[in-house]
Amino acid sequence: MMMNSLKFLFFIFCFAFIKQSYQSRIVIPKSYNQFNFTDVAGLESITFDCKGEGSYVGVFDDRILKHELNFSWKEFVIPSLTRERRLCDGSTNPMLEPICGRAFGLKFNDATCDLYIADVYFGLLMVGPKGGVAQVLVNSFEGILFRFTNGLDIDINTGVVYFTDNNIIFQRRYADLLLRSSTDRTRRLFRYDPRTKKASIMYKSLMFPSGVALSQNHSFLLVAETIRAKSVC
Repeated sequence: MMMNSLKFLFFIFCFAFIKQSYQSRIVIPKSYNQFNFTDVAGLESITFDCKGEGSYVGVFDDRILKHELNFSWKEFVIPSLTRERRLCDGSTNPMLEPICGRAFGLKFNDATCDLYIADVYFGLLMVGPKGGVAQVLVNSFEGILFRFTNGLDIDINTGVVYFTDNNIIFQRRYADLLLRSSTDRTRRLFRYDPRTKKASIMYKSLMFPSGVALSQNHSFLLVAETIRAKSVC
């Protein structure tokens, strides 16, 4: 959890002709199972694929694991062919993150079954339905590398991916500096178009934007902002 002095807020980005979104009723079961992990740590983000299979979860060493029917976990994605397993597998050392990577946001495109990954160090990645080595879609904007790619969501009608980048100065391993840099206005919300294979800025001057959620009718975005209290429509 973050310090109590920090606030979690939402930015609302409204599109034209906003319509009401209807959410399905969620029934919370009275019982649950706990899945234990061995040799990995730092679970971050969780998702299910287009068939409802999984779950899939990112761990500290930047692998993405898939939950199997026999209650085991198998490696589903690695971020790069050049990833050094000897150094990275099982690592919990923040100083190795720039080498190994760190997956934060995970989301399947239900139309294509491709998995999109917001990797803190490597940018926006994508891997096909069978997993394997992820492909880098975009890792910089106007010649400046992303330093903290965080949350994402997908418009399955267009394939457009919305994602956040939290900084162009400090990396995630210096999280304490990130949270203290309240005057930093370099954090942005991006839109990646798979047809042009380019990213564009939707909104900038955000204060630590993290999670992104597209409404059910695709009329607006919600962005969870950690530091500053503001609502934009």
